[in-house]
Amino acid sequence: KFSDMTDEEFNLRFPALSVEELKKSLEVSASEEFTSPEHLDKVRIAKGLGVEDSVDGEDLDWRKLNGVTPVKDQGNCGSCWAFAAVGSVESLYLIKKGQALDLSEQELVNCEENSNGCEGGLPNKALEYIKAKGISHSKDLPYHAANEECVVSSSDKVFIHSFFANTGLDILNKSLVVSPTIVAIAASKEFTAYKGGIFTGECAPELNHAVLLVGEGHDEATGKRFWIVKNSWGTDWGENGFFRLERTDEGSDKCDILEFGFTPALKCHSKKL
Repeated sequence: KFSDMTDEEFNLRFPALSVEELKKSLEVSASEEFTSPEHLDKVRIAKGLGVEDSVDGEDLDWRKLNGVTPVKDQGNCGSCWAFAAVGSVESLYLIKKGQALDLSEQELVNCEENSNGCEGGLPNKALEYIKAKGISHSKDLPYHAANEECVVSSSDKVFIHSFFANTGLDILNKSLVVSPTIVAIAASKEFTAYKGGIFTGECAPELNHAVLLVGEGHDEATGKRFWIVKNSWGTDWGENGFFRLERTDEGSDKCDILEFGFTPALKCHSKKL
C-alpha cells in the first residue's frame, strides 16, 4: 500500500505532530482529575481487581468487549488525527450507550480550524471541536479524502462532554480502562509495510501518526507483551486493519506510543442543533 512512496512523499503523508500543542492538553488535564467508577469497574471487576488496582499485566482487548467500531481507510490524505478522534468517540458511544455510530471524519478535515485537513492535524484539537460544535454522521457528510469547504447542513450532531489526557502508564491504568484511547506513534516506512505479528522494527525519529489504542495483551508462546492498536489504513492492511506493537517498558515505550493519550469523557450526548 505504501511501498512505492519516496521519502518526500512519506514525509508529506506523515508530517510531524506538534509536540508542544499536544503537551498543552496534558497540562490542562493534569489539573482536572477524571474518574468514572462505572466504567473503570467494568474492566476491573471483570478481572477481580479493585478500583485503585493497576491493570498492568492484565490482558485487555476492547474488541472483545464490544467497544471498537469498524476499521476505516483515510486514503491518500493525512487525516489520521481525524480518524483517531472519531474512532475514540464512536467507541465511547458503543461502550456507554450501545450505539454503533459512523461519524464524519470529513467534517473535521473541512472545519477544524486549528488543523490542516489532509496536510495533518491534532487529535486533541479534533476532540475540542467535537465538544464545542458536535460532529455529523458520515451519511450526512461522507468522507472524500480531500480538503473541502466547510459546509455542515445536518442538525443531527454528536457531542462529547470533555476529554482528558494522560501520559506513560497512566494511559493504560486511567485511560484505556475507560475506553479506547487516542495515541500518537513515530511511524516509519518499515512500519507501513507491516503485515502481521508483533511489530519490533524501526520507528521514525518523531511522532507523526495518530491511532487508537484498543488493548494490551501477551503472546502465549513467548510471553512477550504488546499493544493492540486500530489503524485507519483499511482492513487490507496489517491484521484486518489493526496492529500489535511490541511493548518495551522503556521510556515512552515502542515508537513513543505512551507519550500522549487522549480519551473523550463519558458524559456524552447527542442533540439537535
